[in-house]
Amino acid sequence: MSMKYNVGTGKDENFIIAESEFDSKNLGKCESIMYLGNGYMGVRNTMEEDYLYQKRACYVAGTFNKSEENEVPELPNAPDVLGMKLFFDDDELDLNQMTILDYSKTLNLRTGMGEREVTVKNKDGFRIKLLFKRFVSMDNLHLIAQKIYITALDADMDFYLSTGINGQMTNSGTQNFFEGDKRIFDGKIMNTVFRTTQSEIDFIISSIVNMQEESTSIKVYMDRRKIGTEISTKLKKGNPLIFEKLSVIHTSRDADAEGFSKEQLLDISLQNIREAEKMGFDSLFDKSQSVFMEKVWNNCDVKINSENPFDQLALRFSVYHLTVMTPAHDERMGIGAKGLSGEGFKGHSFGIQKFFACRFLYMKGQKLQRVF
Repeated sequence: MSMKYNVGTGKDENFIIAESEFDSKNLGKCESIMYLGNGYMGVRNTMEEDYLYQKRACYVAGTFNKSEENEVPELPNAPDVLGMKLFFDDDELDLNQMTILDYSKTLNLRTGMGEREVTVKNKDGFRIKLLFKRFVSMDNLHLIAQKIYITALDADMDFYLSTGINGQMTNSGTQNFFEGDKRIFDGKIMNTVFRTTQSEIDFIISSIVNMQEESTSIKVYMDRRKIGTEISTKLKKGNPLIFEKLSVIHTSRDADAEGFSKEQLLDISLQNIREAEKMGFDSLFDKSQSVFMEKVWNNCDVKINSENPFDQLALRFSVYHLTVMTPAHDERMGIGAKGLSGEGFKGHSFGIQKFFACRFLYMKGQKLQRVF
């Protein structure tokens, strides 16, 4: 894995972590280092497309479940909303199979934005440029937002997209959810309800894909533990195709949902996703990064003088991760030893003083990839 640390300039100087090369065997390191969260939930920063060594995961604080009577409780791996299948003519996006002409993956610690920019060449020699953006909102704690730009550089191409809500996720092969309802609202909002098998916590997830493009064919499909949207359209040479996917996750464990019925939670979820759709990705991100600045960097940014700029970035890296792993919205919650970035320690908390001490000792004089 090839990491770059101080690639930001201007107001983003010493706030950017970047991966400069694609390595399919080391995806987990980048997914954890660049994970996105807001204390309510944490999402591993996986690729949209599937890879063998990739570990998709989303965890909501406090939603512990025992999969078996003799097992300890663990944070269940919630249904995935980030995954996508993208086809260009007959070629599925796969960086192991296509020729990579340009690649970068970044996390902006200042704003919480994750970006991936890649240019590939398919089997016919045609180039495709893709830009993926995503964030987990600090303003609306239930929101995950994605925006994708796709440009065919050499010729018109047929484009196909499949994405939705995938409830086939497990914790290392163990399923923590019963399958519930799968429904479509307003002809475009995908909605699922899953319940944890032992703790009986309801997860209500709503997701929508918006693509403003003429001659677009849109179909909805349902499968076991899955609901999705299929979109077919034409890529015009040199004209970027832009689409957004917005998703919200609510649970019956939420502090502001105590005593609510499943039907009431469904209404809250639908209202949330409809309001998010009206705002759109850019406005949602503006609100999120404003909260990030107000609550974190305007108050907690410790600036140091050092001959090595990495020291400043390392300190900000620690502040970022402490922020996105800490459920400050709910005093009932603890801070997991691995935060909300993976299955390590099953989401459990340990002595808090020891935890903070270990975090800062890790950062002192260590390379970033050794923190996780």
